Amino acid sequence: MFNIGIVTHYGVHNHGAQLQLFALLTILRNKGYDCHALGFDKNYRYMDKSAANKYSISIKSIPYYLQYLLSKGFGKTLFNVKKKRIFDKFRNENYIIGDRYEAFDGDLIVVGSDEVFSFETGVTGAFWGVNNKAKKLVSYAASFGPTTSQEIHDKQLENFVLDGLKRFSSISVRDENSVDIVKKFSNITPIKNCDPVIFYGYQKEISEFAELVETSEPYILLYSYDNNMNDDQDIEIVKKIADEKNLPVYSVGFYHSWCDKNFNASPLELLGWFKNAEFIITDTFHGTVLSLITNSVFATKVRGNGNKICNLLKEYDLDNRIFSNYQSCAKILDTEIDYDFVCKRMTDYRQEADFYLNRVLESI
Repeated sequence: MFNIGIVTHYGVHNHGAQLQLFALLTILRNKGYDCHALGFDKNYRYMDKSAANKYSISIKSIPYYLQYLLSKGFGKTLFNVKKKRIFDKFRNENYIIGDRYEAFDGDLIVVGSDEVFSFETGVTGAFWGVNNKAKKLVSYAASFGPTTSQEIHDKQLENFVLDGLKRFSSISVRDENSVDIVKKFSNITPIKNCDPVIFYGYQKEISEFAELVETSEPYILLYSYDNNMNDDQDIEIVKKIADEKNLPVYSVGFYHSWCDKNFNASPLELLGWFKNAEFIITDTFHGTVLSLITNSVFATKVRGNGNKICNLLKEYDLDNRIFSNYQSCAKILDTEIDYDFVCKRMTDYRQEADFYLNRVLESI
């Protein structure tokens, strides 16, 4: 049996990152391959020391988390302690990290999905096949995230990117920004594929976990990182809509003290919360993806992640789901989505993704 390793963001407490990894692992395992995520060390060259210590998960992290406790309060701290336990359990049950990247000499390494080509935090060699020992290296739906061509130039990483791209026998990316960067620095035209969450679809899990949601009352779901959707304007938008709809606002997966309730959820449990929501307000890429695969009514706010969210929505002719103020958000949530069209397009993208992966696997 062929042995495949996946290199992606596996340690972050982010539902979307976990779901894209779980999806790609499941797809490959369903095709009969032995597949595991690979461990590696991230580089935090471009982050300040205190922020880097946050991610080191060592004794260096203690000052950061003490400051976090003091500044954020016990509610958010306890929420995130529980969240860490939930995520650790999810990872251990579904894809215990196997070999280290630098020791893996199997048949194939797949880099992706998610923002594996981003230089936001630093330069991580494992994402670029540095010292790769596997027989073959490919990417699937990889993304540069917020990284731009200009940023690569400013950081003098042109040669690093070019050398890295040359190591891949097949390159698949997730968005137009990533397509443009690969073409600019390598003259290679990459394949553009959908995120693994869309590829896998999670239809069985959506049905299963929709029945396990902790409440039966209607609600508005807010899905946004802890540090976002907390300014006065954002809070006013959501609360005004909630008042008009006569619905409570539930923040699921992240803690927002101003919401009516905060719920922790495993990555798979989150699918049920999305499916059962009357309305979804989000400002994340995977929050938008989960809205699509659960056929939900949603509105998305764009921040620094605009290049990937705008590209995603454009693919489904849903550019009109982006809001900037109360009026636009309210109008969007009152506008129906043609999910027959969306689902047909997702089917097409899944077929393209399956064709790409099968071609890669047949070449091992």
